[in-house]
Amino acid sequence: RKMKDADREVLFITYAGMDHEEVLRIRDLVNKKVQFAHVRLVQASPAISANCGPKTIGLIYRRN
Repeated sequence: RKMKDADREVLFITYAGMDHEEVLRIRDLVNKKVQFAHVRLVQASPAISANCGPKTIGLIYRRN
């Protein structure tokens, strides 16, 4: 909802417990809603993964 305020330069998609095809599918879904110049896919650290659980993602971006 609030991605209208996003700086469209870079988006980080963090993920845990997902295979590469799932992550690419999520990237494509996000890209259909809001297009960013650069999208970085980053596997979450073990500590974050243990806290959030498998099959979770995070979207990190800067607001305008």
